[in-house]
Amino acid sequence: MKKICTLLLGLSLSLAVSFAQEINEASRIAIKVEMPQNIDLKTDASNILFNRLNQAVALNGLGAASGKFLLVPRVTLLSKDVTTTIPQQFVVEMEVFLFIVDVTQKTILQQESVTLKGIAENENKAVLKAISSLQARNPRLKNLIVRGKDKIVAYYSTECDVLLKKAESLIARNMYYDAIVELESVPLLNNNVSCFEKSLRMLEQIDQSIRLEAKEKMEQSKHNLDWLTE
Repeated sequence: MKKICTLLLGLSLSLAVSFAQEINEASRIAIKVEMPQNIDLKTDASNILFNRLNQAVALNGLGAASGKFLLVPRVTLLSKDVTTTIPQQFVVEMEVFLFIVDVTQKTILQQESVTLKGIAENENKAVLKAISSLQARNPRLKNLIVRGKDKIVAYYSTECDVLLKKAESLIARNMYYDAIVELESVPLLNNNVSCFEKSLRMLEQIDQSIRLEAKEKMEQSKHNLDWLTE
């Protein structure tokens, strides 16, 4: 009898661990990286920054093609100098401001900044070197993403019922796109399984063709982020 109880206890623990692992694997908070838009960078520099930030987000298991949470970069040129050496070298110093934001609430959840420097034979190459020096595993990037994730988890842990009521109201007013953005972003967490299940049931109430159309719109849409600089 004792052996049977021990076996059952071990099986229960194994199932509990398995369930927790499944939730952890499925609970990825979705953060989409916004393409840099406010800087006088060549396309190559913008793409490099965009790709590095996507790599950083992916390393932390949070990458997404759409959703309500964005990682927004803003780049400022701090200085530009030319050396007196021969041949001359251009030296640029830039500051990359990074914001994790909730675009539906227009709130900043977490922010960080990184200073970068590049030296090359012309200004464009110096800018490219500066941007390229930002590595996906930069500790400041990791700190930003981890803290941002914690804020999002805390939000869904305390405000999920409010969010569901908001989505219900949006559906009642035929504002399906806004409702889908909210509901698609609800993660599966250890302490909000019921909220996640409710969000799925509410999504199922919306016609599949509308959901597909909304998803395509979410992936292609450009967000108005002017409020970040207000």
